[in-house]
Amino acid sequence: MKKRVVGKQSLAIVAVAAFALTLGAGSTAAMASTSGNPVAMSAVLATKQAPVDVLPTEDGEPFADGLGLVGTSSRSLGSTDTFSYWVVLDSDANVCLVGQFLGDGSSTITCTTPEDFQKGGIASLQYSETGYAEAYLAPDGLQARDLPSGLEELESGLISGDSRTASEDSVTFDAGDGARGRIAETTEMQLLHPVEFEDVE
Repeated sequence: MKKRVVGKQSLAIVAVAAFALTLGAGSTAAMASTSGNPVAMSAVLATKQAPVDVLPTEDGEPFADGLGLVGTSSRSLGSTDTFSYWVVLDSDANVCLVGQFLGDGSSTITCTTPEDFQKGGIASLQYSETGYAEAYLAPDGLQARDLPSGLEELESGLISGDSRTASEDSVTFDAGDGARGRIAETTEMQLLHPVEFEDVE
């Protein structure tokens, strides 16, 4: 199950992609121990909420009010020059990737089940009249290798940027040295690019 939502005052398009995951034999026990538990799949979610982790407001009201997000679960994934990101759980314990353009405040929410997040992470593509951004978040245990041009890895492990001019068509994650945990072995995520631009209300 995947859910795509656009923020209340946003003209943005959200695309979500699951990517194929190849598990090593040694990963089976670790995967079983985290099944259905998104906090166990993300060290970021397991931290104590700080002021920077709180979702922004729109017109003085809580961000995405009424859309089922659990505000106390939100954790910041960091920011680029143009975009800020959070990971947050919804009332059904789905994992949601929230993004907001810094320029015009337009925002997007992309959600997936814990099981799908564990198997393939979560990816989203957001663009509005004033900006463009791709975002790729893998579960703990994976780190990105040889990022395509235009993409950067934030300290949280989130990959963000604009890969439209890259020669590559995917980004590979593996459990090499320095990987965040040891839940999965390797996965390849296809880069998200829009087929055509259109406004979504």
